[in-house]
Amino acid sequence: MLASAEPALRPAAPISGPVLFARYAYGPNRLGYCGPDAIEELFGEGTSGGDDRALRELARSFEGAFPYLELIAQANSIADPLDRRVVEAYWLGNPLLDAVGPGLLGESLASRFKPRLGPDGWRWLSATPAARAVPVHAFHVLDVFPRIGLLRSG
Repeated sequence: MLASAEPALRPAAPISGPVLFARYAYGPNRLGYCGPDAIEELFGEGTSGGDDRALRELARSFEGAFPYLELIAQANSIADPLDRRVVEAYWLGNPLLDAVGPGLLGESLASRFKPRLGPDGWRWLSATPAARAVPVHAFHVLDVFPRIGLLRSG
């Protein structure tokens, strides 16, 4: 039997939720769309495997994303909002989003955004949970962000 010229591949160790969050958040953060002004730290921690404590602190300062992570975790009885499954649900979508019904999403949107919007903007945004919106990154970017804006620059 001939030996294979290619080395045997070992499965990669799973990436922690905080590191996964950093990797997804880096792009929009680098462009100034969200999160703290900590681009180099986010990149360094996300690419090196990261210090989970430092990444957790950074993630909490993403005022657009972190409340959605908390909402998804709470709706699924997951203690850690940076659990890998929760991070994946927010950035890509997964079955955890099914547990966040229109009522929970509506309450979250109202507490976070109603004070920032005029009546027309709030009327439109308040109708999105009933229209099957889910707390995923695309919803925030395409529906919430254009009406609210959460750029670092204000």
